[in-house]
Amino acid sequence: MVLLIDFDNQYKTRFPYFKNNIPVDLQCRVFVLDVWSEPEQLKRALGCVGFEKIGEALAMDCYENTTQTWEHELLEHNKSELHRMMAAVKPFLFSLAR
Repeated sequence: MVLLIDFDNQYKTRFPYFKNNIPVDLQCRVFVLDVWSEPEQLKRALGCVGFEKIGEALAMDCYENTTQTWEHELLEHNKSELHRMMAAVKPFLFSLAR
């Protein structure tokens, strides 16, 4: 499960709050991702028409083993969760698309 949360520039306090409230037996299968500020700022910064295009770009990064979109300053703080997520889901999720 991916929890996509708007932390409103309060990542340092809200990320631990959400992570610590995930039941222990689910923690290895729940991933918390967010935009550093507001999702609308990311949309403007990337010049995207909609959030769906951002999602497609992020998924394509995962599929192609690149980090172009994920390294954007409003997303780069997700690096550890992204690595954890990719290690858990890439073997079955993206192998079907090839």
